[in-house]
Amino acid sequence: VNIGCPSPKACKHMFGARLMRNPDLVREICHSMSRRVTHTPITAKCRIGVDGEDDYVKLTHFVTSLKMGGIKHIVVHARTCYLEGLNPNQNRNIPPLKYNVVHDLAKDFPDISFCINGGITTFDEAFYHLGSTFYNNNNNN
Repeated sequence: VNIGCPSPKACKHMFGARLMRNPDLVREICHSMSRRVTHTPITAKCRIGVDGEDDYVKLTHFVTSLKMGGIKHIVVHARTCYLEGLNPNQNRNIPPLKYNVVHDLAKDFPDISFCINGGITTFDEAFYHLGSTFYNNNNNN
């Protein structure tokens, strides 16, 4: 389930990143998918926040909603997105990356597998994240 896309086309119809504003609906969608699709894991991709709202408590509430919906693997684009004022390409580059937020999620939700998305362009950067507590917490599942 892509809950991180900031494109106007997706958000106009309540798809993509706009869904992050409605964690209860996301939980219902994920739960419904998890019940109907039994042989393929349902995963989610999201941002750390929307429109500058990158409050960690709100994000953990959102992740809890995903978990309650049956999601066990989340890809997190480690930056917030802006539904107005930035186009999709700018949303991939302008808001600052906050990898520490994804690392904190991995520590706070050890029963969920997390993957960082955004800005990792070298093997050294990838190895840094793979060798972190982030990876070690999720490699034990």
